[in-house]
Amino acid sequence: MADPTNADTRPGDVTFTTSYLEDLRNVISGLDADAIATAIDWMRQTRDEDGTIFICGNGGSASIASQMVVDIVKGASLRKAARFKMIGLTDSIATITAYANDEGYETVFEEPL
Repeated sequence: MADPTNADTRPGDVTFTTSYLEDLRNVISGLDADAIATAIDWMRQTRDEDGTIFICGNGGSASIASQMVVDIVKGASLRKAARFKMIGLTDSIATITAYANDEGYETVFEEPL
């Protein structure tokens, strides 16, 4: 196993990392806490009315949407009396490609709903 204290750190790696972290700080500081609180309230209302939340994404955001399903369905619901029901529309590549191929890409999220 490699010794991390003896790693070969390149100056470009530190520059990239510093820049990336600065970008993250800028994005986080620009988030609207009121808008996020409103979204949380909508999700709770949907849960309390026994509704289902649907989520989707495109490209890498599809993976983020899938992870959000896990975070909400398991992480925010495990062993709780009120449980979220959430479906990721990007979790079935077969469904996506069937609609895209047969009906057009613009239908891949619309038709399953």
